[in-house]
Amino acid sequence: MRKSLFFLPLLLIIFSPLYSSVKENSFNWSDFIGKIINAVILFGFLAYVLYKPLKNYLIKRSGKIKDTYNQAESQRKDAEKQLAQIEERLKNLEKEIIEIRKESELNAQKERDRIIKEGLKEAERIKNLTQKEIERQLKKGFEELKSYAVELSILIAEEKIKKTLTPEKHKYLIDKFIEKIEKVK
Repeated sequence: MRKSLFFLPLLLIIFSPLYSSVKENSFNWSDFIGKIINAVILFGFLAYVLYKPLKNYLIKRSGKIKDTYNQAESQRKDAEKQLAQIEERLKNLEKEIIEIRKESELNAQKERDRIIKEGLKEAERIKNLTQKEIERQLKKGFEELKSYAVELSILIAEEKIKKTLTPEKHKYLIDKFIEKIEKVK
């Protein structure tokens, strides 16, 4: 039934020129009424066929428009809230700057005190290490000095012995030493 309703206006449009009158200058009421009927049938058929899809499309489209509008309204309200927050922060910005400056100065003072304290500890540690190094160097120097004094004493004693030891005294000492060895055996 639907297909036949679809073809009916189409057939009327195609065959309507055959039914028209031959007179071109006179107004033909039957031709005019036929065209009106064709137009009504055509638009009625189009309305019948396209009503549901067009209605669904328009409903979906209006829903999308409402959603978009609601989102835009929500975003506008959020933006207004953010703007109010930003304006509030701008009002309090001077106070925040002063607080941040005070906090920074306090932190800087604490850091300065900490660095000074660490510097004093490090200076004390270096002082102790230096003191230990000085003591070690002094001991080393005394040891070297003792060693040098012993060597010098040996050299001086050796020279004195060489000066005072004559060949006769030398022979006498060797003989005495041999006698002591023989007694021990």
